Amino acid sequence: MKWQEAAWAAIRAFLLKCVPTRPGSMMTIAEPAAILSSGRAKSVVKGFAGTLISVFIALMPIGCAVSTIAVDDPLFTASGQASGLSAASALYGSSLAFDVLSNMPLAQGDVDYRFRASESGFVRGLLWYDIYKRGGSSPGCTGTQCECDGYGCGTGGAIEICIYPDDGTQNHLPTDLLTQGSTGLQAAPLACVLSDNPRSGQFLRAETFATAPWLESGVLYHLHWHNADPDPVHNFISVDDVCVWHPSPQRQPAYSNLDLAVLSIYNNGKAVVAEELATDTPIFQLSYEDGKYQGQGYIDTWNDAPITISGKQEVREQFRVGGMGRSVSGIAVRVNRVQGTGALTIILATLEGNIMESGEIAASTFPIGPPLTNNAAASANVNPAWGSYAFGASHELNEGAEYQLILSTPAGTVYQAYGIERGDVDGFRAPTIFSDGYGQFSVNGGATWTGFTQPDGTSGGNTNRTNGDLQFYFVTE
Repeated sequence: MKWQEAAWAAIRAFLLKCVPTRPGSMMTIAEPAAILSSGRAKSVVKGFAGTLISVFIALMPIGCAVSTIAVDDPLFTASGQASGLSAASALYGSSLAFDVLSNMPLAQGDVDYRFRASESGFVRGLLWYDIYKRGGSSPGCTGTQCECDGYGCGTGGAIEICIYPDDGTQNHLPTDLLTQGSTGLQAAPLACVLSDNPRSGQFLRAETFATAPWLESGVLYHLHWHNADPDPVHNFISVDDVCVWHPSPQRQPAYSNLDLAVLSIYNNGKAVVAEELATDTPIFQLSYEDGKYQGQGYIDTWNDAPITISGKQEVREQFRVGGMGRSVSGIAVRVNRVQGTGALTIILATLEGNIMESGEIAASTFPIGPPLTNNAAASANVNPAWGSYAFGASHELNEGAEYQLILSTPAGTVYQAYGIERGDVDGFRAPTIFSDGYGQFSVNGGATWTGFTQPDGTSGGNTNRTNGDLQFYFVTE
């Protein structure tokens, strides 16, 4: 296997060189010899028998970087949680940073979502993002003759999706056999489903667990994808998740890094390695039998249709409070500063226009840099940032009442915002999404408002959408 090992090392070096990465270390889990008796392990190792070109195709990231973060990263506290808010219930809004989709091919290893159960109960359903074609590949392929690209190839593989317990170590890894090898920490999955015909149908796929697993609120679990095909290099699909090119120490404001993470687990020819991706956040939804949901349900970003904030050009999130009223003490928004030193003005008002509070976030809060354009890939060079404003006094957002959060700045200064797309059309439900409103922009100082534009490959895009939100959140009390 010497040439295969050399090929793999070259590919990893290529990927880490040619895409933005964050420094971090890789975590060795087990030597291959310790797991060769496993059919699952054999399928991973056998992948090295594919041609070098096939491996390059299979592993090329389409969206985000394959970035790594060590479990002993100094940005983490001893408990494994980054600084900042960690409870989703403390925030009200989209509460998500999102730059591009990250493509995780199931060609040379496994994909793993670590999450903390929000409910105690039986889980019956799963929604996930199966991305299997880009341009040349044909939907509905049923054989290895199908065209291949960085998204999918051949039959799509034999995709097993299982829920595993967490191993309880400081690394918080899944307890599947490939990851644990001979550590003695492997455990049987709580439930599994074999995804049927993974290169056909909707990208947002609904699965049903034949035997519903019981999850305990507050406990860590792993949603784990494995390709059991004997030739995964030539038969695979990919799992899509959220990427932030330049993440904060805490990836997302609503969750600690421990409570929601993407792991890439693969055999590098010498050992099984697990990487926690510093840039990535899962896209998934679990459906409990009692009608509740958990997960992260934003499925795309419209940063290739950015909205300018400058002078009479403003953006807002308009919303009707659902579920229950909330007392809010502050606001945070994520925007890109392009030029100028004018502050970003924040206005919270009723939809009728009665101002509840107005304040400013200093321009220095947002790094100045290049603009977003209609080239999504170029967003890797742009650095949108979160800025926050604490209200002078708490405000009550009453159930059923309508409000607006308006962002503006003087002419001569330019900020940019863009929509992130909710997956409600595909079945995602609150609290995996913010379902109370949507983003809009104005070019005449707020006299009229239009929904964000969703890029669709045409020159004008899909205009006046109501399924996209600002990147924002209120802090609740």
